[in-house]
Amino acid sequence: VKVNPSDNFSLMYRHLAKGSWTLSDQDHGWAVSDCTAEGLKCCLLLSLLPSQIVGDQMEPSQLYDAVNVILSLQ
Repeated sequence: VKVNPSDNFSLMYRHLAKGSWTLSDQDHGWAVSDCTAEGLKCCLLLSLLPSQIVGDQMEPSQLYDAVNVILSLQ
């Protein structure tokens, strides 16, 4: 998920979502810690392979957002 929910999401009892992976797709919109951790792990492992095989690496800011989500859900 690349952006947090609109408006003041904390008043709607929503957690931040920017940087998270969801269960199904981005429209689902709910951050899932297990999916985020697995997605982050895959991206870090794929970053070790040549870009000709796996494509461009994720931006570091996106990785930091994922770590932020995981830590905030503890």
